[in-house]
Amino acid sequence: MINKIKNNKKGMSEVVIVILFVLLAIIAVYIVSQFLIPFLRGSMEKSKSCYDLSDYGKIIDIGNTCYEDNKVKLTIERGDAEYNIGGFAVTISNEAGSKRYDIIDGRVDGVKMMNLDENGEIEFLDLLALPAPGGANSYVLDFVDSDIIQVSLGIIKEDGGICEMGNYNLNPCPVV
Repeated sequence: MINKIKNNKKGMSEVVIVILFVLLAIIAVYIVSQFLIPFLRGSMEKSKSCYDLSDYGKIIDIGNTCYEDNKVKLTIERGDAEYNIGGFAVTISNEAGSKRYDIIDGRVDGVKMMNLDENGEIEFLDLLALPAPGGANSYVLDFVDSDIIQVSLGIIKEDGGICEMGNYNLNPCPVV
């Protein structure tokens, strides 16, 4: 009987091929898992952190969110939670292109913060401040072209990454 099995080399080669294919499949799964699992884990952590910030910033209209004379006026409201952020990324777009401004604590070229002085008059400050949690600040951004189509808001995370919050259409400022 053993001689019959030894003489049936065709049957043995099929078994060897099946075993080799199973081993190749196991090796392929192992190699893919070594690259794919860390990649997916990193992507999920990134999306989770942006998900946590999903309602943490928005542009609100309190009567001064508009554009005029190559300037964009907007008010950014910050969520109530105590997340540490690096700032807000504001991108102004039109048919000619787009420009991004980073609203951070300190001086930013082309951006001023609107503030009410002790007499109730609007003053424009060169030194920017982020809104406190639950608060809002108004800003004026220089933009070369007055044909604004859209403003996008993102949150700059502490690690420098950007979490997109949304797109906003602005209206021309009312003529006073």
